[in-house]
Amino acid sequence: MKPERCRTIDGRKRGFTLLEALLAAAVLGVTGYVLAVAFNNGQTALLNWEQSSEVHEFRNWALATLDFSEMDRETLETGDESLRSPEGMRLEWKARAYPTLVLDVFVIEIEGVVMGPEGSSEPFRESRLIRNPEWYESDREREQLVEDKERRFEAMQKERARR
Repeated sequence: MKPERCRTIDGRKRGFTLLEALLAAAVLGVTGYVLAVAFNNGQTALLNWEQSSEVHEFRNWALATLDFSEMDRETLETGDESLRSPEGMRLEWKARAYPTLVLDVFVIEIEGVVMGPEGSSEPFRESRLIRNPEWYESDREREQLVEDKERRFEAMQKERARR
């Protein structure tokens, strides 16, 4: 006696053909591959974000540590490489000071790079306002700015007196 094969009501066999099973396995394999790649990309992005955040925090700490207002102009322009973190990051920087129209106030443009422990680097550029009466190129430059401010002040006083 032969075993009966499972048949539907209309007499067809039940089950999957080999082609259908292979197609389902291929779809499952491609889906698994895509999910594994997406997971790996997510982990890599998270790791890069954490490293970038650490570099950014170190840069902010290092620039806050530096007291630019106490430096002379030559030290600003030559820069420094002495700031290091326990993790092995290093800050290299140079700056230039530009006078403003406000007496003894300068804009300093800081350019530098944070060197990571594994050789990576992240350049940066930042501007700050600093007060320092000793950064003028010459004494005449500061005197001229003071005279200009005095003229403007006198003109304002005359204008107010006329009203």
